[in-house]
Amino acid sequence: MCVATLETPLCSGAAAEAPAQEAAAGTQAVSLPTELLDGGEVVVFALKPSLWFVLFDSIKWLVAGIVVLAGASLAGRPLEMVSYATLVEVTTFVVVCRVGVALLRWVSRFYVLTNRRVLRICGVFRANILDTTLTDIVNTRVTEGWHEQLTALGTIRFACAQFAEHDPTWHNLARPHEVHDQLRRAIERAIDRQHGG
Repeated sequence: MCVATLETPLCSGAAAEAPAQEAAAGTQAVSLPTELLDGGEVVVFALKPSLWFVLFDSIKWLVAGIVVLAGASLAGRPLEMVSYATLVEVTTFVVVCRVGVALLRWVSRFYVLTNRRVLRICGVFRANILDTTLTDIVNTRVTEGWHEQLTALGTIRFACAQFAEHDPTWHNLARPHEVHDQLRRAIERAIDRQHGG
């Protein structure tokens, strides 16, 4: 297994090209299978989205559940086909199941920067790996939706030379600007190597 964080950018004993002092502090360790890496490829960092991802991924279901229960409660008369207690139980069960799915989606989601590529790994039952070489990235930017602003999170969006419809966006990151700065430095180094070699 390969473990890399913003604090300790090491994988399989190889030193990452980004200096450790550039790394931001306080990021959790993330384990990755070494089979994901090509020969000579080094993990600079591997991150997970914030746990807020679980709430954001489930928010529509939570709101729908509240609306259903509030609407049934405000109706002021017994429901014909189902009792209110049964409606509460079914709605709660559906919402809890959806939150469970969101938690599984969070557990299986990783954002990885190597010295050659960016990867987004996700998928509950089957890993879906979306990767782009650093030299194919045309531009990157940090966006912050209103919900991310409230929780000090951000999303990094990529514009790539090929397959623009499959750009590996990184959602709900803590300290997105620090992560983005490291990402930009890695892209610049990769472009310098390409032009130098």
